[in-house]
Amino acid sequence: MNQPGLYRMCLQVSRDSVALEQVWLEPWGEWFELEGDHVWLFDFQSPIEGCPELVLTSEGPVLWGWAGCRLRVFRDGELLDNHFLLYPPVPERPAPPRLPSPAATR
Repeated sequence: MNQPGLYRMCLQVSRDSVALEQVWLEPWGEWFELEGDHVWLFDFQSPIEGCPELVLTSEGPVLWGWAGCRLRVFRDGELLDNHFLLYPPVPERPAPPRLPSPAATR
């Protein structure tokens, strides 16, 4: 259940092949091992609207959070080591600098 003022997105991964053994978590910069034949749930929550992004690379899958989000990881419905507290919120990107209008530079 979502807490008021929080956006929540979940991604469920079922590993039925030895080909998928780990996922890289960004921007936390950490490999997460997907050992055994389990169902994994990556639960992202943030006060800022957004969604996780899964990027498939030659090195393996990369799972990106978005601004302000925290991540919890569940295995077969069980929370693992309270990852919600271990992974800090993603910092917001600073606003791009404002460029002068073309009329102001003439």
